[in-house]
Amino acid sequence: MCSAGCTRTEAPIKTNSSVETGNTGASGVSTLEPSAPEGAPEAVASVGSCNIDVLNDQAPTVTPRLLPPKGQLRLEGWAVDESNPGNPPGQLFIVLQEVVSGSLWHARVSARVPRPDVTKAMGSSLMSGFRTGFDISNLPSGEYRVLVAFWQDSPLKMCDAGRRVRVE
Repeated sequence: MCSAGCTRTEAPIKTNSSVETGNTGASGVSTLEPSAPEGAPEAVASVGSCNIDVLNDQAPTVTPRLLPPKGQLRLEGWAVDESNPGNPPGQLFIVLQEVVSGSLWHARVSARVPRPDVTKAMGSSLMSGFRTGFDISNLPSGEYRVLVAFWQDSPLKMCDAGRRVRVE
């Protein structure tokens, strides 16, 4: 959804970093935690109202992006709760799901950004965009689905925009 009507803004983007960032390491970068996001509703719904436009400063590709085992993962994109598009999701996370085992790792999104393109295309809140980065040094080798997870109430909404990364 919104792939044709939403385009990434190249101009500097003002962020709202008042969103709680979760665990951060010495570098100030969020770290991944094993498991689903704490406090998430048990009910899960698959939705298609998100996108990851930028993965480690490049446009995502169909093939998994190779990441160094002691590096960082930086993402930019957007998420809209179609049941309440006027409000950005109160809880917003990136979830990495290992393809073979299904194990989950998560990190809270660190900054919200305005996305007028998404607002125009989907009638959503201006602050539907996000920019986040986190340390992957504790992530085991493997291939991972990169998911956007959010909720305001129940259920937990998991959005798969088709992004994959591989840690070797």
